[in-house]
Amino acid sequence: MVKAKKLVFKWSLLVFSFFTLSLFLVSCTENVREIKSSSVINELFPNFWVFIAHLLAFFILLTLMIFLFWKPTQRFLNNRKNLLEAQIKQANELEKQARNLLEESNQRHEKALIVSKEIVDQANYEALQLKSEIEKTANRQANLMIFQARQEIEKERRSLKEQSIKESVELAMLAAQELILKKIDQKSDREFIDKFIRDLEANETEDD
Repeated sequence: MVKAKKLVFKWSLLVFSFFTLSLFLVSCTENVREIKSSSVINELFPNFWVFIAHLLAFFILLTLMIFLFWKPTQRFLNNRKNLLEAQIKQANELEKQARNLLEESNQRHEKALIVSKEIVDQANYEALQLKSEIEKTANRQANLMIFQARQEIEKERRSLKEQSIKESVELAMLAAQELILKKIDQKSDREFIDKFIRDLEANETEDD
């Protein structure tokens, strides 16, 4: 709004100056007679006052053109240049920021890939470790069960052997008692002892 008012004022001043200069020239050249064609100077400047008027008009027009046209035009061009430079600078800064953001995004993407690979590798390693521990635990438990089973078998075998020996001793004692009670002869005694030994060996074979 302020710029529009200044522009209207400048144009009004220019029009007023133009009319003032025109009136001045008319007043200066009102009484000038017809110019002779033989004199170039008289054709250009009929008298001194006309020359002064033309000179003043030239300087006034030059001054008005400088202040009303050239300087505003230069100012406008400079402002336009500064605006374009600012826009170019802003565009360059935005482009630089975009490149930085893109580079940061690429770096974050690469870091994410590295971290995800490390996580997968760590998970695989832990899975292998867990599998190995499970296998070791299972092997230990299986070996322990086998060892305990063997111990139980050995214990049972010893128990059966001890029981067999005990039974054999009992049978021997019964046989001795029976021999004493029957008072058989030597041949019968021998046959009885052989039969007893065979029965004892048969019992031990069945126990094994």
